[in-house]
Formats: sequence, structure tokens, C-alpha cells
Amino acid sequence: MLRHIKKNKRANAFAWLMVIVASFMVIVIYIAMSEPFAMIYDKLVPGMNASYVPTAQRYRQVWYMFPLIMLVGLILWGYLQSMRREPESFQQM
Repeated sequence: MLRHIKKNKRANAFAWLMVIVASFMVIVIYIAMSEPFAMIYDKLVPGMNASYVPTAQRYRQVWYMFPLIMLVGLILWGYLQSMRREPESFQQM
């Protein structure tokens, strides 16, 4: 059996700090870019060919879901990063 060191609390705190900072950045970018996205979408879709409207609607769905997907991914990364253990040595017990 391999011996493992205890979980590094400093590394765990750093991983969760990075999750918080990255989440804040995703939220700020989403809030800042939502109005320009809506303005461009509202100007382009009415004059668009009918065959392209489903694609534009799909882009709008992706825009609404992207922060949720990013936040879930960041939380999953933070959790997996904090569960990681580093082997101290490869001595047999």
C-alpha cells in the first residue's frame, strides 16, 4: 500500500479561490455582453432569411446557457482539484 500525505489545505484554498475568481469573471463578462448581444440579435433576426432563423435561435439559447455550463464546470474542477492527493513516497508498508 502506498503512503499518501494529507490533503494540502493551501492548494485546496487556492483552487477554490480560482473557482471564485473565474466565476466572477464569467458573470461580469455575461452581464457586460448581454445587452450588445440582444441589440445585435434584435437587429439581425427580423431581416434574416427564414432558413437561418433556427440557427440564430440556437445561438441565443447557447448564450443563455453558457454561464451555467461554465459555472458547473468550474465547480466540478474545484471539487476534483481539492480531492486530488499527492503521493509522499513509494515506500511499501
